[in-house]
Amino acid sequence: GRFMVINNGWHGFKPTKQVEAIGKWLQQVGMGNLRVGAMHIRNKELNVFDSIANPGLILNGHNHHIANQNPSLLNNKPIQYIVNSVRDNMEFNLFRVDGKTGNYQPVGGPTAQVVYVENPEDSKSPELYKPKLTLTYANANDGSHTTNTATIVNKFDFPIEHAKVRFVLPKGKKYAVSTGIVIQEFDGNSFHIVDMTVNIDANSTTKINIKAN
Repeated sequence: GRFMVINNGWHGFKPTKQVEAIGKWLQQVGMGNLRVGAMHIRNKELNVFDSIANPGLILNGHNHHIANQNPSLLNNKPIQYIVNSVRDNMEFNLFRVDGKTGNYQPVGGPTAQVVYVENPEDSKSPELYKPKLTLTYANANDGSHTTNTATIVNKFDFPIEHAKVRFVLPKGKKYAVSTGIVIQEFDGNSFHIVDMTVNIDANSTTKINIKAN
């Protein structure tokens, strides 16, 4: 992936020079398989950027209220997405990206807008937020327990593939998990670490048990 940010929202910054610098940078590092551009305003001085970088995805701000019209065109390519500011909207823009091909799909619908709390009406009171995705541990995940249970609650209407979970455990033992795939485990200076992934269904609760053999 190649991530390119252009400041076209403040006076005193010249996007044309930034685009020239991006072109030189891409020549040095290669084009990658997905080029993502980010800037403040859509369709402003972007044609040159498109001709130089050929981006596959562009994230814009400024007119956050029109995110429900995503995507918009750049040179007849539907690749521009308005990002709803988390300051004014309880939303993320989410995409599922294939790391091998660079192809992506918007998550949660064609506009890529996802409300990330159950109670967006409480946007001015962070202490009341109810996240739609939570991870909790039955025991303190601090290396003091040889058994633990991680519980992932997903209240989104879409699955989450390869969700990552880390267990911090006492050293000197071997461990087994009840579900998912262990991607690495190792001894640190003080603890044993087990990193794993698990696929999470939409609107589901998933429990992962780990214990010493």
